[in-house]
Amino acid sequence: MKQELHYVLLDPTGNITALVTDPLPPARQPSAAAQLMQKEPTCEQVGFVKQDHLRMAGGEFCGNAALSAAALYCRLHPLPQADERLVSLLVFGQENAVEVRVTPQTERTFFGTVSMPLPLAVAPCTLRFAGETYALTRVDFAGMTHLIAAQPIEKQTAEKAIKVWCEALKAEALGIMLLSENNRRITPLVYVPAADTLFWESSCASGTAAAAAALSHGKNGERHYEFDEPGGRLCVDAAPDHLLLSGRVTIQKESSFIYREA
Repeated sequence: MKQELHYVLLDPTGNITALVTDPLPPARQPSAAAQLMQKEPTCEQVGFVKQDHLRMAGGEFCGNAALSAAALYCRLHPLPQADERLVSLLVFGQENAVEVRVTPQTERTFFGTVSMPLPLAVAPCTLRFAGETYALTRVDFAGMTHLIAAQPIEKQTAEKAIKVWCEALKAEALGIMLLSENNRRITPLVYVPAADTLFWESSCASGTAAAAAALSHGKNGERHYEFDEPGGRLCVDAAPDHLLLSGRVTIQKESSFIYREA
């Protein structure tokens, strides 16, 4: 079976995201995402949108994709004035709507602040790999778990360990956020088993929120964090009752591809 699928390619802080705008059953989304990522080699993840609904190909939660979906919604449903706008997204796996405040900057560039879901749990976590012991902080979200690594981990080790740890933790998807430079820089590695993807991402919104949640855990009041990542800077305002993540989204292009069902 062949089907033409239209998509929009977006750049949220370097974490290139493709959003497919044509309907496709969830069971076929991972294979369609794999084919689209072959066509778009810079693309790091694929989501499927319909109006204000978003589902990632692997079913995981992605803050950058939420920012991208909200920016696309504002592009497709523009207001007469270029003021801040609140978009409530229905995101697969999230019990409550994800709210994103979007301000158009140009026709294709938007600044957004997404109200990230609060973590289900934040706790120290000790894991072993290849005879070494790693002291990490585990941050669980619905559909996504992140390990915050303040101690050095070699990239090659992280790439091998992440699949083992994902299975051991029974995580739906797993990120390892390597913190450095006094907790001001993040290098994100994300593994999504359902989509069979493993990427050193240019930025990771949910991982960045997880890092802020880990650093602010047990502290009162709101704290502001700015993290430099390979694709740019993401900011988080973290408090016990909220995680507000801000970043810029640019719409790169609109195109289509022929999906061939295996």
